[in-house]
Amino acid sequence: MGSVQHATFKGLAITPLYKDDFEDVSLLHFKAGANMQISASGGAELLVLEGDVSEQSDVLVKHSWLRLPINSELNITAGKHGAKVWLKLGHLTDVNKQIERVQNA
Repeated sequence: MGSVQHATFKGLAITPLYKDDFEDVSLLHFKAGANMQISASGGAELLVLEGDVSEQSDVLVKHSWLRLPINSELNITAGKHGAKVWLKLGHLTDVNKQIERVQNA
């Protein structure tokens, strides 16, 4: 599974990792200064694997983790060396369904 250039955000490539009815997980490959703005209506978690990104007034460096609640906006910009970010979206909308899914696996 390879990465593809994002159709909307210049300087951003995405490697899809997993998707189902509850969540969407991917790797984001940012070129230096690339920006992404999305609605995280189902919540979001991200982990910076390489480089650094700015999210609002925070600078997240390698190994930084951020969790956003449902109905949030995510606005991240890569630093001068770019970044690689693991991103999970949509998994916080119905935690009870997630627990049930794991218990029935």
